[in-house]
Amino acid sequence: MKTYDFNKFMGKKTIILGNLNSEKTRLLCKILEDGAARQYRGISAIDMAPQRNMKGAGRNSLLESIAYLDRIRLLVPRRVYEPRIEGADRREINQLAIWNAKNIAVQLRKFISSPTRALFMNDVTMYLHQGPLAILLKAISKSHTFIGTAFRGTILLDDLETGISRREKKLVDRLTCYMDEVISV
Repeated sequence: MKTYDFNKFMGKKTIILGNLNSEKTRLLCKILEDGAARQYRGISAIDMAPQRNMKGAGRNSLLESIAYLDRIRLLVPRRVYEPRIEGADRREINQLAIWNAKNIAVQLRKFISSPTRALFMNDVTMYLHQGPLAILLKAISKSHTFIGTAFRGTILLDDLETGISRREKKLVDRLTCYMDEVISV
């Protein structure tokens, strides 16, 4: 049975891992909503999920799913692409991943310069395609409570041998070493 009780996560660093469509974002949203409903002060959320593209692809976004948005400091990158879906060739896949890392890093730095006690991150893998793990870890370390989601699974789209899929897996594995709790869904 999955728990949505925000209090059970307080003071911990937690990552929720799962394959595509495994309801990682849904679980994250339920925990976030519970914290907001309890009027826990000092919640930030960074939504790294790609926006839905013309083909209807895209992941669940916190913006689409969360209640109590007025009680949460929501940090959303200007645009997040899905490099393996939107990129036509190796060069474009890498370029989209680099743009994602730069756009998401802006939000991470905002959080680092003005942290809150709780930090939620949706879809950290989009940053890890090309972003340095150190900046992500610095943001996480600034919070008392961290809960995030990341892809870990077997369904991977072809990255045209750019290496972003391999890098994503390696850095997610390293990220889990810094967590108090790893939840697989």
